[in-house]
Amino acid sequence: MIEIIEKNIYSRLSQNVPELNALLSAYVPGYYFMKSYKIGHFDGKVHFYNPIYKTFPTGLMNDVLKYFEEKGIEYSIVDQRKKSDLVNQESIDIDKLELEGIQLRDYQKESLNAILKKGRGVIKAATNSGKTEIGIALCKILSPLNCLWLTHTKELLFQTADRFKERTGESVALTYGGEVDFSKRIIIALIQTLSKRLNVSYVKDFLKKKIDILIIDEVHHSDSMSFHNIAMKTDAFYRIGLSATPFAKGKLPSMKIRSITGDEVLEIANEFMIDKGYSAPPIIIFETINCPQDIGNLNYQDAYEKGIVFNEERNNRILEKFAENRKKRALILVQRLDHGDILSEKIKIPFVHGEVDQDKRREIYKKFKKGALRHLIASTIYDEGVDYAGIEVLILAGGGKSEVRSIQRIGRGMRKMQGKNNVIVYDFIDNTNMYLLKHSLERLRTYSKEGFMVKRGIDRND
Repeated sequence: MIEIIEKNIYSRLSQNVPELNALLSAYVPGYYFMKSYKIGHFDGKVHFYNPIYKTFPTGLMNDVLKYFEEKGIEYSIVDQRKKSDLVNQESIDIDKLELEGIQLRDYQKESLNAILKKGRGVIKAATNSGKTEIGIALCKILSPLNCLWLTHTKELLFQTADRFKERTGESVALTYGGEVDFSKRIIIALIQTLSKRLNVSYVKDFLKKKIDILIIDEVHHSDSMSFHNIAMKTDAFYRIGLSATPFAKGKLPSMKIRSITGDEVLEIANEFMIDKGYSAPPIIIFETINCPQDIGNLNYQDAYEKGIVFNEERNNRILEKFAENRKKRALILVQRLDHGDILSEKIKIPFVHGEVDQDKRREIYKKFKKGALRHLIASTIYDEGVDYAGIEVLILAGGGKSEVRSIQRIGRGMRKMQGKNNVIVYDFIDNTNMYLLKHSLERLRTYSKEGFMVKRGIDRND
């Protein structure tokens, strides 16, 4: 019989199982182009099982157990996970949990129960499902345990801090901009700042000894080296990932995420949110762009510049759709700063991006959220997570093929409010270049898979 010593981050086997080396592995994208692979020094894979120490990430426990059961291998689990005794989980009554200003929905309570039962897992939560409130509720119900909340943008960092204050009255410590602050029970940290301090002794000791709850917001980013390194050095019992698109990037990114948090424990789908009346259904209108007609064989970078950023017909179509909806609250999303500058000059509305001063960005965000500013152009810093409840029209000007970004961008407009029954989304079929067209069709497939209504705009060649 194999004994599995289960701990918070890594688990260890009593004897080596060589087959796990292949089972717990995934190919690196583009490995076949790597010199080390071509000369036989690298097998092209990331391996999560260490045959020397007989260890694997505890988040992949289900993979190991499934393999043992399929092969008829007997095993026992010795649970040595470190868990604080300051909270008696048996005495927790989620129905009595209160957050200021809202009443938890049934699926949010179900999410909390799933996390408390497992101790770890990913909540796949559609935009407008209140995933931030799920995390905040978990931190409140597990008080006085310490929580590290990881995020990747300043916008999300400040928004989450404000939401904690609003929902619980509790102030939080913020780690960002080169400053590390561990002075409060709740620590919201910008991953870039914490990553640079990871080798500092007091930071390493704090993550190892003082954190009970690890929450990773927009967990689909935790396949990055910086996210993964911090998470795998944080010896927290409760390990939670939140995202609308946690496993959309392929096998290796998904295994990296699961190695930190474990498997998905609950899905709150867009279709469910729309059917229940919680989310505004999007109506996606694809406008066809046929000009210029001389960029069909260009490489992607050149085609993107001529077919999207500096495409006069396409930019005029964006201006046209904005003008048709000028009385509504509208957000235009771009990928490139020069594209945003062009549109801002044409339309005469503010353009917010990462190079704008942080205080100015927060001021613009608050004005737009409250409705004092009705029209805005934003770069990729506002692709995900940022709360804009009143958007009525969303213009996706940036193209691209990413499933994650496509779903996240649509989500910016799906937050419901009084008098708003749906959100109009304009996207583009870029019928000017094989790469641009392929990306357009990828986005179309993503929308269709999500069950969104898709319509065709006027083709000027019809």
